[in-house]
Amino acid sequence: MENRIVLTITNSISRLAGNTLGREIFINQVKDKIDYSKINIIVMPETIEDIAISFVQGFTQEIFNKIHKDEFSNYFKIQGNQKVVDKFMKAVYF
Repeated sequence: MENRIVLTITNSISRLAGNTLGREIFINQVKDKIDYSKINIIVMPETIEDIAISFVQGFTQEIFNKIHKDEFSNYFKIQGNQKVVDKFMKAVYF
């Protein structure tokens, strides 16, 4: 089973950076929708072209209070621009 969580980000933003922004988006758009009994698919808007490690660190902070970093792929999948997906996953295991 899958749990699809589509992020809503202003079209004028093409890059996500900053620990604070990552935490804010997680808390406001993702936290209450996570189901750890399913694969949670986080859908990044196609308008997002780049992502910083600091954003991913803020976004995943609360997740890693519940699961170990090595288990991320067991519970989450990232969809969107391939560059963003690759950088997100690289930052998770950084």
